[in-house]
Amino acid sequence: MKLGTVFFLITILTLATLYAYTDSERQDAICSGDMGTVMRIFSSKSEIDQKAKGGYSLSVAAYCYGGRPAVVRYFLDKGAELNHPDETGYNAVMWAIRSFHRPLESDQMREQVFRMINMGADVNHQCATTGRTALMGAAELGDRGLVDLLLSKGASKTPRTKADWCISGNYSAQCSAADYARLGGFVDLAIELDGGNPDTYKTQLNYAIRTGNRPEAERLIASGADVNMKETLSNLTPLHYAVFANDAEIVRSLIRAGANPNVQSYAGTTPLREAVVRYEREAARALIDGGAKANNAQRQGCGGGLDEFGWAAEYNQRDIAEYMINHGAIDIQNPGRVFQELYGRHDWNIEVVRLLLDKGARPTMTDIDTLRTIKARNAWLQHADDIIALLETYIPNGTPTVNMHAQKSVRVGSAGNRKGGGSEYHILNKKNGPVNPSNSRDPF
Repeated sequence: MKLGTVFFLITILTLATLYAYTDSERQDAICSGDMGTVMRIFSSKSEIDQKAKGGYSLSVAAYCYGGRPAVVRYFLDKGAELNHPDETGYNAVMWAIRSFHRPLESDQMREQVFRMINMGADVNHQCATTGRTALMGAAELGDRGLVDLLLSKGASKTPRTKADWCISGNYSAQCSAADYARLGGFVDLAIELDGGNPDTYKTQLNYAIRTGNRPEAERLIASGADVNMKETLSNLTPLHYAVFANDAEIVRSLIRAGANPNVQSYAGTTPLREAVVRYEREAARALIDGGAKANNAQRQGCGGGLDEFGWAAEYNQRDIAEYMINHGAIDIQNPGRVFQELYGRHDWNIEVVRLLLDKGARPTMTDIDTLRTIKARNAWLQHADDIIALLETYIPNGTPTVNMHAQKSVRVGSAGNRKGGGSEYHILNKKNGPVNPSNSRDPF
């Protein structure tokens, strides 16, 4: 080999080494959504199809920070591989379905899912750990268009989840796609997936509420329909459906008819929790006026262990948090974890802490220990120190002690266990970036 050729090859190899990107750089580029950076790092199909620590690039783009549809589109344009034999967890289609946002019809990630399926993505891929499939995800969302497409491409209705990966702690509930439709509140779709006729169900109160048929819902309520009926598997009630439909008037009608505002679904979510996370303030106030409490801990899914007050704090709803305090949704004499949930994420947290103190609520040493640990692990929380200092003045001769509970659950943004295992797991465990599907107890 000529000397010049050798020199040329050495130069090429040196430059390739110099400009090689680490797994972290590749993942950060995808998660940033910066298309210039993405196109520079992933300029060819071979680069896109390389497996990194976080998984294959297409799957990372499908889930990171709620999904990056523009990155998914670019990868598909470059011919990204859709089916990797060694991808035993969620595949790109499943991750992308998990990243959908409503309204579904205008969701950009949904458009890419349809494209992946039509390009030949494996519609029967089943996560080896959880047993979940793409059809389960589509059914849980009530996405009939996607369900129909999957079925037309040969998706099977028969696979079931493994162990308690459908309902945490319930090992007898290995769920099918039809079961996921029930969990999502789409019982008519569930009946159809099971081969039945949903006509009878469509005459019931929950269906009238969910589909926005207020006159029929009011008629059924007035005629004595059971306003506390819990649906099979999901435990969803008419009040849950009223919140899903964003109908505060039906919420009030149900409460007047005796509906229990504190009923919890299979995941431990109450109508008030659903109203808060959907920013349905009128419905939230109606529920609180009707006796809803803000201390019902969610049992499963993202935010497992967080109560309704905690969700209001996380979702920056000062008005609802204060309404809970001022209208009896918080037990002032036994406030639970409310002080821990006001950890300084938002500048108004300290004012709500003062409101609680003025009402007579008092912190415990556990509250202060937890807040100190949160601050120690999350230096960016600018208001935490002021909150801690204020609360310390209400504990005479107190010395904060190490709290093992706090040590396990307070890193803002950490992945945590995410199995929804009670008060130990709450929104401070949530991570919007890379997620391991085999370690997530979300319904899908």
